[in-house]
Amino acid sequence: MLYFFLSYAHGERDDKVRVQQFFNDLSTEIRVLTGEDGGTAVGFHDDGALRIGDDWPRELVEALCRAQTMIALFSPRYFRSEFCGKEWAVFSTRVRRWQQRGGSRQARLIPIFWVRRTRVPDALEHLQHRDARFGDTYDREDLRELLREHARGHSGEYERFVSALALMITEIAVDGTPLPESDPRSEFPSDLRAVGSAFHPSTDSVRPVGSAEPAPAPEPSTLIGPRRHVDVPKGPPPRPILSLEVAENQEQPEPGDWAGESTGAAPHNMRGGGHERP
Repeated sequence: MLYFFLSYAHGERDDKVRVQQFFNDLSTEIRVLTGEDGGTAVGFHDDGALRIGDDWPRELVEALCRAQTMIALFSPRYFRSEFCGKEWAVFSTRVRRWQQRGGSRQARLIPIFWVRRTRVPDALEHLQHRDARFGDTYDREDLRELLREHARGHSGEYERFVSALALMITEIAVDGTPLPESDPRSEFPSDLRAVGSAFHPSTDSVRPVGSAEPAPAPEPSTLIGPRRHVDVPKGPPPRPILSLEVAENQEQPEPGDWAGESTGAAPHNMRGGGHERP
């Protein structure tokens, strides 16, 4: 079983090292919780070894069609990256189709702030971004800062975060209803370059005949919006992190719709990241 797909935008060299450490630590914790063998791949991420010309978009799509959850590392670069938007589009479409067929509405897209002061696009502002299980330090800072503190010898908060996230993922994948694997050859374009980005609607994208325009996102309540500071006023405990639920009166896309067409407006003043993932 592939427990998670890690979606992030390639950035500075130091960040690449931190992301790799986070991926390794999370994978180790999941293997401990599930009893998987040490060499078992429980997660997937593009560590930079996949390059154009090596059929890497196909491998990404196949992993997105197998993973039980997707972790998105939110940062300004993430929402500028066209390929991060494509990954979001494929996974969210897969989950939505399953829900339309009567599948569980359990949250499977898990947003994590890699950079705390990140403006979230309008299309995602209705999603919950906080979870008390991740600890107060993460709630004030971000995962990147937790890793910095971990490197300085202050590991407690980072280890707590990884343990909580691993437990969340295993509860979804093992204790919940498994998300069926999709056949990328029949449900999605085999090449990720043919998929529309969830964050960068394009006039060049092909929209299936008869498909509806995306409905507006629900009005946010205490959720983080694109122009709001990340410090949310104290109130009732937040509901479990993220939900793909839509408003009761929101129009549902037809099951035949494909990735990238139900995610709403693009971020303000942001552009795609080009052909190659930043």
